[in-house]
Amino acid sequence: MYKTAIFSFFLCLSVTSPVWAETWEDAKPRVEEMLSQEPIPCDELWDEIWPWFKRGEAEVIEGLMMGSAGWGDIAPPLAEDEIQARNERFSMDVYRILARAGKLDQSTFKENPITSLNAADDYLACIQRNPEEVCAENAMEAGSVLPFNNFIRLIESRIEGGRKPICLSSSEK
Repeated sequence: MYKTAIFSFFLCLSVTSPVWAETWEDAKPRVEEMLSQEPIPCDELWDEIWPWFKRGEAEVIEGLMMGSAGWGDIAPPLAEDEIQARNERFSMDVYRILARAGKLDQSTFKENPITSLNAADDYLACIQRNPEEVCAENAMEAGSVLPFNNFIRLIESRIEGGRKPICLSSSEK
């Protein structure tokens, strides 16, 4: 009797794998399926990719940064102020580079960044002369990049406040 109960318990565990055990490679086919739809189901796509962005999945961060390169022009709701939105895009580009290099670690960001209006310009000038990974690390060390967790909280507060991710499916362009 006990052997049957224990066997049943472990059988249930193997059949009902928790979502947190899923890998990006498991989720990726669902994302690709959504991206192939016309129009792209923006809300569903966002719900699928945002948790992976928060985990620092390099391909997702890259997909959101390079919207027109296959992600249906989907992006988080950035600031309405043009300068602040530019700084947020700059931060996302640094996250993309660091994630791709396996270096997106919250502990490496300065807690209170000093984001200057010139930070993005300095970064763009740097990548003209140096590998982008070096420039991303320099920007992070200088404190000119919004810490990753702070960026996530900022986006989530906008969504909770009623803002939606930006999504232009190919039929809306």
